[in-house]
Amino acid sequence: MPAVVTLTGHVDNYAHKIAAERAASRVKGVKAVAEEIEVKLPYDLTRSDEDIAAAAVDRLGWNSIVPDGAVQVKVEKDGSR
Repeated sequence: MPAVVTLTGHVDNYAHKIAAERAASRVKGVKAVAEEIEVKLPYDLTRSDEDIAAAAVDRLGWNSIVPDGAVQVKVEKDGSR
């Protein structure tokens, strides 16, 4: 019977989340991974909406596949902070 693995909890960055998913999927017999990991930044790394928007625009500018002006960045506070 194929195994389904559920990952829960939180990590402090997106790279750790991806690493956990990949590690779980490499386990012999695992056929599916249900991922419920939440990325929680350390409190001192909280960024303003303006900082997040500026970072997104900057990253899009580095992507040669995305034409200039093709993506409009919108950041909204979600109320959980």
